[in-house]
Amino acid sequence: MNKQEMFKALEEILMLEEGMLKEDSVLADFEDWDSLAFLSLMTLFDTKLQINITSDQITSLKTVSDVLKLAKID
Repeated sequence: MNKQEMFKALEEILMLEEGMLKEDSVLADFEDWDSLAFLSLMTLFDTKLQINITSDQITSLKTVSDVLKLAKID
């Protein structure tokens, strides 16, 4: 998965229009950054990246950049 694909996936999870997210976007600023988004993100990491992440790791995410770092996407 590349950066563009991750942005698209995050926009779908957060129910945003394409192009709304930037690397410095604060996740908590989005209404749909909730427990369902957490589960969706965990599933995304597991199925697309083969990375198991914990709920603690998700709750520590502050920005889109943090998600990219956790996913090891440059």
